[in-house]
Amino acid sequence: MAMTKSAVGMTDVPIVIYAFDRPHYLDRVCAGLVGQRHLRADPSRVHLLQDGAVSKRTGHQHGRPGLIARSIEVFRHHFPEGHVHAAPDNIGIAENVLRGQTLVFETLDAPVGYFFEDDLEPGPHYLAALEAVRRATEPFADRVGLFAAYGDHRNQPPGPQVGYRALDHHWAFGLRRDAWRRIQASLAPWWEEIRRNDYRARND
Repeated sequence: MAMTKSAVGMTDVPIVIYAFDRPHYLDRVCAGLVGQRHLRADPSRVHLLQDGAVSKRTGHQHGRPGLIARSIEVFRHHFPEGHVHAAPDNIGIAENVLRGQTLVFETLDAPVGYFFEDDLEPGPHYLAALEAVRRATEPFADRVGLFAAYGDHRNQPPGPQVGYRALDHHWAFGLRRDAWRRIQASLAPWWEEIRRNDYRARND
């Protein structure tokens, strides 16, 4: 399948990076984003969503404060113009993800955002690939709310091959605002259950 030609220059799409207490992983993610060769991130539109160490709900310590502080240092080293949103308490990955998406789609009112977990190291053309997928799916954007460009990580095709497949993992992906709003409208019962306990002790 033919894809849209890659964009060149700097993207104006806000970028959110989620972090906890793995600064050695975060360093590679940030370095990968800084090192994009085809389409660069706007450093002033990169946001670190940093979770905290101790749960306010239960008092359990889930993270190591020293490593959390180091994560913030790593981010600021790579993105001195970026923005740090450090949670004072441990809120868990689900709440942290929601916090980042609310920032992009409500506070910034952006139509699309790019979201990175701290354990996917982007290749040098990853942002360009995301932009290409975003543009290629615009004609049917109402049916493609989330998109990524890492393909099937369990398979090594002879490639390079480009095509569409259902999105499974959510490591480094694009998300459209309209789809996010539709998704959130259906999640109230899920959030009610998740918020009964710390995320790590959630009812599966």
